[in-house]
Amino acid sequence: MSLSRISLKENPDAASAVIRDITDKKEAERTQIQALIQIDRNIEQFAILADNIRNPLQVIVGYSALSTDEITTEIVEQVNRINEIIKQLDQGWIDSDNVRRFLRRNYSIGSFEKPDYITQ
Repeated sequence: MSLSRISLKENPDAASAVIRDITDKKEAERTQIQALIQIDRNIEQFAILADNIRNPLQVIVGYSALSTDEITTEIVEQVNRINEIIKQLDQGWIDSDNVRRFLRRNYSIGSFEKPDYITQ
């Protein structure tokens, strides 16, 4: 709502009021913020998941290198397959980060505090 004082001949103390429904705008803003919050969660989960998988794999490869068994080659091949999957997770992290930056740049949503009306 916008209220302005105006002066008319017949009523020098008149006012002009403009009222606009911004429900749709607030809902769109809420949706954008929720999307950014979810993207932030996804980015964090990608990083944690990749680290939680990579670290044990390095131990497995290290132990395999100490062995001369035939199965060592198979273990290293499987670790390499898993590493390829982790690279896909990394790409998901990069893609999510790019989407987040795009939304913030193009929708003027910078670093933000979650408004009280956002419940999740």
